[in-house]
Amino acid sequence: MEKSKPLHIHGIVRDTVTTTYPLWPSGISVTRGRELIYSDDNSDTVDIVRDGKSLIVVLVGMEGRVRCRYDGKPAKRGMSFDPRGIVTDDLSQIIVADFIIDCLHIQDKNGHLLRCVNDCGLEEPNELSLEVRGNYGWD
Repeated sequence: MEKSKPLHIHGIVRDTVTTTYPLWPSGISVTRGRELIYSDDNSDTVDIVRDGKSLIVVLVGMEGRVRCRYDGKPAKRGMSFDPRGIVTDDLSQIIVADFIIDCLHIQDKNGHLLRCVNDCGLEEPNELSLEVRGNYGWD
């Protein structure tokens, strides 16, 4: 994991999504630069940012410092990483749908890869959701 440094998010928040589940997550926003900001007040992982330009997932702590950057290389799939859908579950695991590799990258709350799931019938997943009972869904 790289040393923590400030993250400067440029652009203006374009949209905020409010979920129907009252306690979680507290908010999802998108900047004009296509970065996804996802707040999770229930764990140490407060903000998750998907940088649409460099195709990495950036975890940001409450103090606004980068906690880690995930580029898909730990999965050792030998192909480019294209993160699309991002969710966290009640264990603070981060699940990222990979459009190119057709798999789910499951990481712990610190961004370390736990496993890569590619045997669940995914084909170019673009969105990912997690229902209240903890079941995953994708489109």
